[in-house]
Amino acid sequence: MDKREERKKLSFTNTQSIFDVLFWTTLAIILGLVASFIFLPLLGVNPFYAVSVMFSETFSSTFNMGNILIKTAPLILTGLAFAFTYKANLYNIGAQGQFYAGCICASTVSLSLGGKMPGFIVILFSLIAAVLGGAIIGLIIGFLKAKFNANEFLISMMSTYVIQYVMQLLLRTLLQESKHEYLKTDYLDKSTWLPKILPGTSVSLGIVFSVLTAIIAWYILYRTSMGYRIRV
Repeated sequence: MDKREERKKLSFTNTQSIFDVLFWTTLAIILGLVASFIFLPLLGVNPFYAVSVMFSETFSSTFNMGNILIKTAPLILTGLAFAFTYKANLYNIGAQGQFYAGCICASTVSLSLGGKMPGFIVILFSLIAAVLGGAIIGLIIGFLKAKFNANEFLISMMSTYVIQYVMQLLLRTLLQESKHEYLKTDYLDKSTWLPKILPGTSVSLGIVFSVLTAIIAWYILYRTSMGYRIRV
């Protein structure tokens, strides 16, 4: 096969891949709406009114749109945690627990170093700690799968419960706020907060980081030899 034919085949594959993504995404949205129209009346809710409120309230103000972006950032990252393993025909449904582990590590670093070091340094260390925290949990799951052929579906699911209990324990002991009245940490030093990028909202650089991470993940999966080995 000459280079021209190879390019045509690659172009067809990419086009087909894009079509598949658009098709299945559209189908998922349609099925979700159909399911809503079936079950909402059973709860005594007018489905047409619910859908109209969903769209009108979502785009009614910058603040509301900002709240969606705030919640979108962690969903993108946890979705990537699942997508990477899914492409390798593995099922990591413990992304929530890995996210919690990252939060615990990042919060610990930020609480320990906040106000003692420049804010951007603390943010960088917190980011590294979050990545390592989630990665270690994933590494443990992968090790058990590779070494003992354990079912990654069950292990990743159960790991989420374990991490949740560990988090609750830490919030009752080492990470609990100074007055020991509530199950929460002290407020993070403002110097360690990510800069806001949308006036009138709390949207920070976190959403930018999430989108960039998604682009990098796509590039690794579809434009590198390592990504090819993962998918094949």
